[in-house]
Amino acid sequence: VMADSKHNLIKGNLFSRNDDEGILMEGGERNQIRRNRFVRNGAGITLGPGSRNVITHNRVSRGRDGIRIEKGHRNLVAHNVVAHTHRAGIRLGIHRPFFGGAHNVIRGNLVRGSRVDGFVVVKKDDHSLLKRNIARGAGDDGFDIASRTTKLTRNKARHNRDLGIEAVRGVIDGGGN
Repeated sequence: VMADSKHNLIKGNLFSRNDDEGILMEGGERNQIRRNRFVRNGAGITLGPGSRNVITHNRVSRGRDGIRIEKGHRNLVAHNVVAHTHRAGIRLGIHRPFFGGAHNVIRGNLVRGSRVDGFVVVKKDDHSLLKRNIARGAGDDGFDIASRTTKLTRNKARHNRDLGIEAVRGVIDGGGN
């Protein structure tokens, strides 16, 4: 657990078989989580709250969720590979308690084989951008977007069991999906 930590770099580690998260950051800002492996943890990476953190080039497999930004602003989640999670691959916001962040960027990630949805954005998350992500082989939807302020640009959804993109009215289509 990292609580209220700032300007840390976590790089090149293996987090395996932890009952809870591989990494849990609460209240941190401007931290970087780069090039780590997360295997069979309760969840891979959970951030909430936290702002201006960078989560890039990680590999997450076989946990409940891959990467969760429960509450936070202006975080970047980019170029990660998330595979075979029990629920969502990458999630913005949570339902219990019901909250989300704002202005987060989810870019260039691959989520494959999640049992439920590949990418999830809850209604309470505001003005986040999902760009150039790929959802492949999700058990439900590739992208399940409940926030009407979310922008989707150049994402791909392939071979998902239900819909490629399920989005509420008002979601912003940036084109190329």
